[in-house]
Amino acid sequence: MQTGQSMISPYADHLRVRVCGICTRGEAVLLVRLRGVGRGEYFWTPPGGGLHFGETMSAALQREFLEETGLLITVGPLLFTGEYVAPPFHAVEFFFAVEVVGGQLIIGHDPEVAVQQIDQVAFVPFAQIRQEVPAHLHGLFAHCQSLSELQQLRGFFTFHP
Repeated sequence: MQTGQSMISPYADHLRVRVCGICTRGEAVLLVRLRGVGRGEYFWTPPGGGLHFGETMSAALQREFLEETGLLITVGPLLFTGEYVAPPFHAVEFFFAVEVVGGQLIIGHDPEVAVQQIDQVAFVPFAQIRQEVPAHLHGLFAHCQSLSELQQLRGFFTFHP
């Protein structure tokens, strides 16, 4: 796994609780592309991030969407959960349906990391997602082959590196 020093410090060697949003438009899903994260040159993932102590999941997801994408959202129902374990990283992730209610799509940032890692934010057609190398995608995409399958995912999943 390629990890820069900027990633190891805030995220390694402790359990993180994360919230992520599934936001769709037509046949596309909103994703952020991170550089220097994961096993490849880049990594596509739904927007989201870690909870702060005392912060609700809805508030955290709204904050993360604004930071990473510039979009204001409403948080819908919990869709599914997952666990990612690849030492030194361990995260439990909660995925919610979200709807855009304002803002403007931008390439945002992660204030917890010193080096800018987000280099693209886009509604990515599912056909394009299916053409990506698995190492360049969040592990949730191993559990669905279409946008409708993604929207119907329920339960608990293990996301492998």
